[in-house]
Amino acid sequence: MIGSAGTETQVDDPQGWEDLTVTLDRDDTWKGIFFGYLVDKLQFDGIGAMLIKDEYDTNGVSGQMQLLIEYLCGDPGVFAFFYQGNLSFVQYGDSCGDECLVSIGIEDTGDIMLMRNNYQVDVNLNNSFAFDGETVLTDYAKLNFDLTIPSRGILQKSTGSNTVLQSMSFLEYPGWGDISGSGTGTEQGGLMPIFSETPLAEIENTSINTGPFYDSGIRFNDGTNSYPTQPFIDLVTNQSLKCAPQGVHMQMRLKGRLIDNSNATRIVDLNSNIGVGPNAANVTNLDNQILATYEEGTFQTTEFDVSYDQIVSMNPGDKLYVYAIITYQKLSSAVIQQLVIEWDPETFVSFTATSYCDPTIVKSYMINEATSRTIEAITNGDIRFYSTYFGRIDSEPYAIGDNPCPGLFAVTNGLNMRRRLLADNTQPGFFVNLKKIFDDLNAIYNIGLTIEPDQNRPAYNRLRFEDWRYFFQDDVGLVFNDATKINRDVDETRLFNRLTVGYNKWTAGQFTGLDEFMTKRKYRININAIDKELVMSTDMICSTYTIEITRRLDQTTQDWQYDSDIFGLCLNDNYQVALFTDPVYGSYGVSNVLDPDSCYNGRISPARSGEHWFSYVLQGIRTLGPNSRLIFTTGEGNYIAEYGIKLCGMEGAELSEGQDIEITTFEDITDAKPVIYPETITFDHALSWNVFTRILAEPNLKYKSIAVKCNGNITQAWLKTLEYKPNAGMAKIVAIPKNNSIIPAPVPPETCGATIVPGSITLTDFEYDGSEGVAKLDFTEGVPGATLWHFIVTQGSTPGSGPGISGNATFHPITIGGLSPGTWSAFIVPYCDVANVGANYAEGTFELPAPALKMLIDAKLISTNKAQMTITPDTGITVTTAFSFKWGLCFVNTSSGLTYCHGFPGASPATPETTVNYPIGGTSVISVSAQGTAVPSFGYIQKIVIFDMVGITAAEISKASLSSWPLEFM
Repeated sequence: MIGSAGTETQVDDPQGWEDLTVTLDRDDTWKGIFFGYLVDKLQFDGIGAMLIKDEYDTNGVSGQMQLLIEYLCGDPGVFAFFYQGNLSFVQYGDSCGDECLVSIGIEDTGDIMLMRNNYQVDVNLNNSFAFDGETVLTDYAKLNFDLTIPSRGILQKSTGSNTVLQSMSFLEYPGWGDISGSGTGTEQGGLMPIFSETPLAEIENTSINTGPFYDSGIRFNDGTNSYPTQPFIDLVTNQSLKCAPQGVHMQMRLKGRLIDNSNATRIVDLNSNIGVGPNAANVTNLDNQILATYEEGTFQTTEFDVSYDQIVSMNPGDKLYVYAIITYQKLSSAVIQQLVIEWDPETFVSFTATSYCDPTIVKSYMINEATSRTIEAITNGDIRFYSTYFGRIDSEPYAIGDNPCPGLFAVTNGLNMRRRLLADNTQPGFFVNLKKIFDDLNAIYNIGLTIEPDQNRPAYNRLRFEDWRYFFQDDVGLVFNDATKINRDVDETRLFNRLTVGYNKWTAGQFTGLDEFMTKRKYRININAIDKELVMSTDMICSTYTIEITRRLDQTTQDWQYDSDIFGLCLNDNYQVALFTDPVYGSYGVSNVLDPDSCYNGRISPARSGEHWFSYVLQGIRTLGPNSRLIFTTGEGNYIAEYGIKLCGMEGAELSEGQDIEITTFEDITDAKPVIYPETITFDHALSWNVFTRILAEPNLKYKSIAVKCNGNITQAWLKTLEYKPNAGMAKIVAIPKNNSIIPAPVPPETCGATIVPGSITLTDFEYDGSEGVAKLDFTEGVPGATLWHFIVTQGSTPGSGPGISGNATFHPITIGGLSPGTWSAFIVPYCDVANVGANYAEGTFELPAPALKMLIDAKLISTNKAQMTITPDTGITVTTAFSFKWGLCFVNTSSGLTYCHGFPGASPATPETTVNYPIGGTSVISVSAQGTAVPSFGYIQKIVIFDMVGITAAEISKASLSSWPLEFM
């Protein structure tokens, strides 16, 4: 017996010692096996009773004494350590009569007890001291390190539409009073389309008109570039999400009519206009289209229907203006009886933008170091962390030989993600506990936990997390030859017919809800005898959109709902966030993922957690077959996202977040095979002290399988509990039988007669916009009968090798997207049905040429008879070669009726010339000609002439749509 001062006193064996049972017990949650004992109280007499009573009388329930039990075995007089525990004075009792007895309980001591008692106590990962306040903990390089978080593109939409006809009378505005009655004159102003509904306004400061708007101060031809003061979109520089889109995709249709009831002679022009710039005085005209133009003296109704579909480049602070200019010149004195513009229900506007922002540096913690700091803190440095599953080649305190994908995982919290500081400008704490870490990782990966001797530090232990299969190793470690009776029972605790995996927290305001796939999934299993669900979802936030929105809130001092939550990030070997463009992705295609190039965390999606838990939850299916599966039932958010992972995934092809997970889904079918049955076997067996202590001393031996021989049969299983009575030398053993079912290989498809004519495969009609290419894949059927064709289109000259696109088609030609200029190979197999493959296949290699550069020219007259030309590459085309040309024009002056030509050879005058220099990578260039006449007036362009081109051919230049003037080349 060891007193509070450390004094050791040998006492007689307590009463009840002979009934003491020591145990090894597999924890149902941790999956590891831990030492324990089964005893109520021990009764001491003699010197032992006196020592315990004295301690109690002095310190009461706060008494401190330990019981050290040593066992005599083997060499005479040599005692071996058996157990050391605390006496529990809370369970103290004594009696005195014929003999004086003290009864007291015992409780475990040491590392495991310390861990269990502090399992849910939070640890500040930024604190360098352990719980005792004295032990200084080691600083690790990847604990509170700087991690760069890239921008995740957030799709935002602002839309307006009409459900009814909208109209506006110009005559209701004061400016028209000057010319609406008898007399002549001109009215000019701007108006905006009217939309009856604006269901979305996600882009910051969207203002889509829902009522009439007219501003007589807007002038198109007065030389001031005056625009409406009210833009459709204002990309302010300090919006709540702070990061403006790099471009806005504008789609718009303006359909309606201008109704003009007057007998006056008048000249009328109505044009739609788009402009962008930082303010109304500094706007670049992007496009204009004619809605109505006429010169009449009687009633006139002009129908219009124009559409826009273009990318508008915008910078933070820019404003986007969409409006129409009307110029109404009245030449005679008749009264204007009616002047109305109507917008039909087909009129709509849609602005779509993907916003990005600069990367930010966030204080983060690699999961290996975070776990080690947590266990070190609660055990005062006695236990460190080791894992071959979450370790790395440079992990601390212990490194391993490679970088497993789960080890390349970092965590942080919302305050760190927002880079917020405390009032004294210090970093806020990051508080976690061991239970939280284990539960989160377990939900994602299906792992187990154990404590074992630390091979690097004798006399110390280490905490270990591993894949759950580590705790059910296939090698036989112990053989029990003399079991006389084995009882087998169903273990209902491991039977399930439903599984929920994924993430509980992922919503972040109004954005991206339908696009987020880091959500929850529910599956069912075809076991109808039970009704039990295994829920393995986590509160850890791995949603890239929630991470992004949290990251962008770094300028607000308001609390954020996720400030204290844990965020998880998958990294690559270089400790950068692993994007979908990293090598771990790309072996298979990506679809239904918004902006996949900025997406990450794909290797821990809910469907992949379903893969990790597949072999565990399917243990209740006695006979496995090709159709044994997790049947998808429901999902939140984007459950149609589909992609495949090259190096860090179990799947052998694209895996959809909403598909069933089958045995054949796995690239290695053994990853799908259940290890255990939901059963237990129970038997009694003699067990020597030496064997029992060997099991205690050798960590792996507890997790190797056992072979139990009974009546000539051998059963392979794993220990669940082992209750050992040292005095009796007997053990009661409960074990979990090995699942010895054989997964049948997939049934090979039967062949059918359908064929493809060799050499007939083609890849044609290639269209490429600079970032996305589409082509038609076709072939000639030889023997008909195929109902679908499996195709693979890959980069390079070897069919099926390299990144590309694959799928099934029920008709041809097949439209293939995601192509780029270069060499591509195609491979096609006919199928009569999904189980019967055709008699041959076809393949071919093709060169997809880069498209010719097509430049669109838009020109219009501006003030004082200057012309402004805008040169823009066709949508999506990247200019890879600089070029230049000169240009001039002919125009008609409406004041004089005369035609002027200047600025090109043969024109009078031939000078001055105007030169356009177009740079590499340019998007659009604006060029303004010299003034055509000496007096302010206005007219229209008769033709544009281009000459002296360098670096580009004339055939690659064409007019923009709705340009009425001819384009000539010299």
